[in-house]
Amino acid sequence: MKIKLYQVDAFTNEIFKGNPAGVCILPGQTNIDNKLLQNIAMEMNLSETAFLIKEKNEYNLRLRGLVQTLKEKRYRAQLVRSVHIPKGFFDTIDHE
Repeated sequence: MKIKLYQVDAFTNEIFKGNPAGVCILPGQTNIDNKLLQNIAMEMNLSETAFLIKEKNEYNLRLRGLVQTLKEKRYRAQLVRSVHIPKGFFDTIDHE
């Protein structure tokens, strides 16, 4: 399974500023349990990680989110960050 991972600097126009969050794009029809999602979020080591699951087309996405403290629910902020990834409304930095 191919998983695309992004780190998004939200609420800023400057690189390495703002509020960083992880965004993970998963293929549709993928049966991924919460433990794997938690492991991915721990690997990203950010306060929030959003998981976008592609459904039938690029406009049909499902959002799942994990935060470091499971009592917190900030899915609106995750949605704001993650919705920009599939549409390409962001600048990327390539590191080799």
